[in-house]
Amino acid sequence: MPDDKPPAFDRAHIADQWGSPADDIYWTILGIFAEEGAKLCEDARAALGGGQLQALGRSAHTMKSAAAHVGALHLSRCARDLEEASEASTPQDLAPLVARVETAWAAVSKRIAEGGPMAGDPTAEGSGHG
Repeated sequence: MPDDKPPAFDRAHIADQWGSPADDIYWTILGIFAEEGAKLCEDARAALGGGQLQALGRSAHTMKSAAAHVGALHLSRCARDLEEASEASTPQDLAPLVARVETAWAAVSKRIAEGGPMAGDPTAEGSGHG
């Protein structure tokens, strides 16, 4: 059965933005994102639980931008959808969108833990950081 999940990272986007994902500056930014991404997901879940839609929208906006910056474009799109919906939806309507962001974040976080965006690609130059 083919894997129809979107990739955690868009390698072409990373190449366009950063040149090589093996560069130290990219890994510094990716490390910060790895720490902040988990907190943003927690903040979004808490804001949803408290009915704080403005706070939810802010968390989604920050996740959208940060994810795009490191090349996690599927996560960025999920966060964008959540941000837009938070302006006019009820908490019940937003719960599935928060879950989508959390699922996309889990894939990105897993990929970071496995060695980053290029891990597992033997054709990728500088497929890890080290």
